[in-house]
Amino acid sequence: MNKGMKILIIDDEPIHNFIATRLFRQIDPELKVIDFTDAFNALKEIPVVDPDFIFLDLNMPRMTGWAFLDKMEAAGLKYKVFILTSSVSSFDHEKAKTYANVVECLEKPVKKEKLIQCISM
Repeated sequence: MNKGMKILIIDDEPIHNFIATRLFRQIDPELKVIDFTDAFNALKEIPVVDPDFIFLDLNMPRMTGWAFLDKMEAAGLKYKVFILTSSVSSFDHEKAKTYANVVECLEKPVKKEKLIQCISM
């Protein structure tokens, strides 16, 4: 694992952020994990955080994951994004493929082994 790797988690449910943060810390205690429950605030902080990977929920109030991805594209931000979703909708999976930054859609709850694969890319 890359020392100093930064992971940004954006999910409006604090419990999902807590669980994902714990899993990442079990994978490697050296990982820096930053989480937000508001995509709008996370977007403002991306240049400061400068994450290696973003794990993004889709269904959030104020700013959806889709709106977040649109704003990232408009700003020319090239961070790797993994979508975290409870949705099994094929529409969401197909729409995700239209975004250059999206690496993969992950269905919640995500297993530790899958997170290891994601951050090893």
